[in-house]
Amino acid sequence: MVDGVEFPVDDESPAGPQDWPNAPGFLCKPGGDLALAAQRQHDAVLILTSAITHNETLRLSGRLRWTRSESCDCCAESLDRVVLELTDVILERDSKQIPVRISDFTNPALQLNPGFFRRCQDHLNHYHGDDLRAAVATHTHTLVEDIIGAQLVDLDAGRVGLQWVTPDGAMSARLDFSRPAHDPDDLGHLLRQSLHPNLC
Repeated sequence: MVDGVEFPVDDESPAGPQDWPNAPGFLCKPGGDLALAAQRQHDAVLILTSAITHNETLRLSGRLRWTRSESCDCCAESLDRVVLELTDVILERDSKQIPVRISDFTNPALQLNPGFFRRCQDHLNHYHGDDLRAAVATHTHTLVEDIIGAQLVDLDAGRVGLQWVTPDGAMSARLDFSRPAHDPDDLGHLLRQSLHPNLC
């Protein structure tokens, strides 16, 4: 919701909300309505429904702000980074509204949370199928042509679970990182180190 008007963001920001330190936000199409609203610093309310518990909703209020343009190798396009500078956070659980301190919500220790891992896993499966096939081929000493498909089925700070299909059937394995990740950037580094350098 921007300035009191309902504003679906799926078309503007296909990757969905991003977990950045201190402020949630979006990677959105340059020149789109969301980017323009951020450049004009409009007030906004972001409503997030948990994909894990299904009975919790976060209502984030604040002001949109455009920060910079950036590009993503896997998405092959330039995107605008827009953040929501928070003024209010409300957790709605089973029809109860629970105020959350912004300092608690933005606590760096909570960045690697189940929702973040789920979004990261979905991103890698959607955009990096070929890279995952190559990673499996390397780890299993198999020709990449024999890996019909590969995907992440589990991800946390210390390991990643892979599943793949070959002409012989479906297989799976877990790979432990060299150490637990301590923040999202570090998780990206460990994924590139353990699986494939193109992962983002």
